Amino acid sequence: MKTILIISTLLFLFIKLSSADSKIIKDGLILQSKPYSLNETTLVVSNSNKIYVCSIVGKLTKCILSSNNKNFIN
Repeated sequence: MKTILIISTLLFLFIKLSSADSKIIKDGLILQSKPYSLNETTLVVSNSNKIYVCSIVGKLTKCILSSNNKNFIN
């Protein structure tokens, strides 16, 4: 019973975090894009006065908050 609860919790957290990264891209302004292949792209996204570097591989998305805003803003 305990393992089912742990697995369920981890699955819920994974889905919740994945949707949060997708929301950053959906609601933000894409400043730069660098496609590597049909399924793999890196984006620089501005959202709420913050700059994120997002990696997209297939349907998986991972965004990281950038600490350097000067290099990306025109």
